[in-house]
Amino acid sequence: MGEEVAGNAFGIDIRRFSVLVLAIIIILAFVASFANIKIPQNSSTIQIGTSTQTEQYTQPKLFSYVYNKTITLSPTLQDLQYVRASFANTKAPYYNISPEAYILFNFSQPDNNMLQLLLNALAWNASIVAPGPYGALLSIASAAYVQILNYTNTTLQPFPLNKNDTENYSKYAIIVNYAKDFETPESFQPSWSYPPSDNITVSPLSYNIIDTYTVKVTISVSYSTSTSLASSSTSQNGNQTIVTKYYKMSVSGTVYLLANGSSIASNNFQFSYTAVPPYKLNYQNTSIYQQSFTISGNVSVPPGVLRTVYLTYNVTAYQYKKEQTSGNTTYICYYPTNPSFNYKPDYFNWYEYNVTIPVTIKVLNGTAPITTINNENYMGRTINTYFWYTVWSSDPTSNTTSILTYDHIQVANYSIKRTWDAGSIEIIPQLNTQTSGNTINYYLTFNVKNNLVRPPPWINQQMTYNKYAAISWFYLEQNASLSHSLYEFIMNTINKTDYQFWKSEYFILASQFVMYTFNTTYSVFNNLLELESFYENWSLVDANILNLSAWPKTQYFNGLLVFFNVSRIPVIYNDTIFFNITGNYEVYLTDIYNALQYPQWSKVPFGNMCYYFNPLDNKTIYFYKFNNQNVPYIGEHLNFYYTNYIPSIIYAIFVYPKGTSAYITAIWNGTAWVT
Repeated sequence: MGEEVAGNAFGIDIRRFSVLVLAIIIILAFVASFANIKIPQNSSTIQIGTSTQTEQYTQPKLFSYVYNKTITLSPTLQDLQYVRASFANTKAPYYNISPEAYILFNFSQPDNNMLQLLLNALAWNASIVAPGPYGALLSIASAAYVQILNYTNTTLQPFPLNKNDTENYSKYAIIVNYAKDFETPESFQPSWSYPPSDNITVSPLSYNIIDTYTVKVTISVSYSTSTSLASSSTSQNGNQTIVTKYYKMSVSGTVYLLANGSSIASNNFQFSYTAVPPYKLNYQNTSIYQQSFTISGNVSVPPGVLRTVYLTYNVTAYQYKKEQTSGNTTYICYYPTNPSFNYKPDYFNWYEYNVTIPVTIKVLNGTAPITTINNENYMGRTINTYFWYTVWSSDPTSNTTSILTYDHIQVANYSIKRTWDAGSIEIIPQLNTQTSGNTINYYLTFNVKNNLVRPPPWINQQMTYNKYAAISWFYLEQNASLSHSLYEFIMNTINKTDYQFWKSEYFILASQFVMYTFNTTYSVFNNLLELESFYENWSLVDANILNLSAWPKTQYFNGLLVFFNVSRIPVIYNDTIFFNITGNYEVYLTDIYNALQYPQWSKVPFGNMCYYFNPLDNKTIYFYKFNNQNVPYIGEHLNFYYTNYIPSIIYAIFVYPKGTSAYITAIWNGTAWVT
C-alpha cells in the first residue's frame, strides 16, 4: 500500500500490504438501486453456527420486497473448526524458537481444523509439553471467555445474480452485529492447571509363607513269577556223581505311584534273573539281581495346577542252594529268590507366599486429579498404599501393578482429559528348589522390576497468562464466525442453479464488511484476505498502483495485488472485466487502497475500472502496472494458495506455501484467460 498502519481490529498483521485490484466493472447503478428498499414488517429467528440471525420479511411482491437478516457474531472456540492449520514443526516440550517465543501451530499447512488441533494439544500430558507452551495453549483457549460488552454493526447488501433482480437472495439487507467493546480475562480460569504427573517412591519388598501343601509319594506293586531250569552240569568225585542245576526266575507285574495314597501313575514291568555259581558272587549273600527304577506322575496341587512328582525304587533278588543225595548221586540246585521292591517315601512341599511392596505416590499439578491403581481410584496429592499379591510356588506367576493419573479441565463446552501414565511395578518370582534327604522343597525368591516413568524436570516451571493471545485468537474466532455465517446465508438463500456463483457472492459480502468496518488499508487488507482465504484461492503479485487520490497527478506506489479465485462470476457481469483461469475459473481483483482513499469509489473495492481513457488527448491511463506492462497482461504469472491467510497471530506461524501456478494467456472483450 505504500504505508504501514499500526493496529488491527481483528488482530491480524502483515509487513507488506497492498491493493486488491478489480477486473470486474460493476455498474454502480446496482448499488444506487438499493437506496429505496422497503422496510419489512414480520420477523423470525434462525440459529446458524455460533451466530444469531434474525430474519424480517413481508409477503412476496416482485421487485418491491426485501428481507432483513441480522447476524450477531458471538465468537466461541467452536468457530475454530472453520479454520485450517496443522501443528508447527517446533520441538517438544517447549515448541519455541527463542526462550519465550512459542510456535505451536502452522497456518501454512491446512491439514486439520484448528479446533481439533487445539483440543488435542490441551490434552497433551506433562511429558509432551512444558508449562510455558501449555500456558500459551490455555491463553489461546481463554479467547472463549472474552465477554462482549457492547456491539456495533454494519449492513451488507448482496448483489443480484440476474438482470431482473428476481432472486430472494439479493433481497436481503444483512445487518452484522460484532464486538465493539469487550472484556478479556486477566488470568487463567480458576480451575485450569498444568497437566498432572506422579512422583513415585517404591520401598523394599517383603514376603512370607502363609500356607504349605505336601504330597507324600509311595508305590504299590503287584507281580507274578515263574521258575525254570536254566542250566545243568555233571561231575565225578570218586565214585560219587555230582549233578549241579541253576534255575531262572521270570517276573512280570505293575508298579503304581501313589500320591497321598491315591494312584496317579503306573508302569508295567518284566524282567528275569538266573542263579550263578557261588564263586561268581563277590561275597556270601550277594544279590544276583539289583536294579533301580523311577516312576513319575502328575498331581493337582494348589492353586489347581498339575505338577510332576516322582519316586525311585530298587528291585533286589538273591539265590539259595538245595542239596540232596540219593545213592551215588548228589543233586546241588541253585534257586533265585522272589524280587524285593525297596523304597523310601518322597515328600514334595509347595508354599504359598504373601508379597508386599509399600509405595508412596506424590501427585503433582492437575485439577482434582484421580489416580487409578489396578482399576481402583484414589484421590489426594499424597497416596500411601501397598501393592501386594499371593502366589504359590507351584505356579510362580509375576504380578504387575499399573499406575495412571488423570484429570479434567473444562474449556468452554469441552471437557479436556489429561492423562499421565506413570508406568508399572512388576514383581517377578523365581523358583528355588531345595532337596533335603527325601524331601523336595519348592521355595520362591522375588525381584522387583521398576517400569515407572519419572516426572520430567520442567514440571515446576511456571505457566504465564498472555492476555493479548486471548484477544488475538478472539478476533480469529470472530472472523471465522463471520465467514461461516456468510457461507450459510448464501447456501440457504441462493438458487441451486446459481451455486456456481457462491464464491463470487461470498467475496462481495466479505469485502463489503471489511470496507465498511475498518478505515485503514492495513486492517482492511489483512481482514479481507483472511476472510476470503477461508473459502477461496488467492494469489499475490508485485505491482505499481496508481494513487487516484493524487489525480490528476499521475503517481504510482509499490505494493501487492491480490487475485481471488471466485470460480464463476454471474453472467450479468460478463460485459465487465474479469479473468478466467484454467478454462473454467474466474478471478476478482480488488483495489482496497483507492476504495478507501478515493471518494468517488465510495468504499466499493470491486466493480471499478482498472484503466481511464482521456478523449481529450487520446491517452489511456492504467491503474496497475508491473515492469512497464499494464496489469493484467498476457503471460502474467499467478501463484494461487489454498491456505488460510493468518500471517501474524500469537503462538502460530504463517509461511507462504507452495502454490499452484497459472498464467494469463489471452485477453479480449474485457476477459482474460489464465492457464
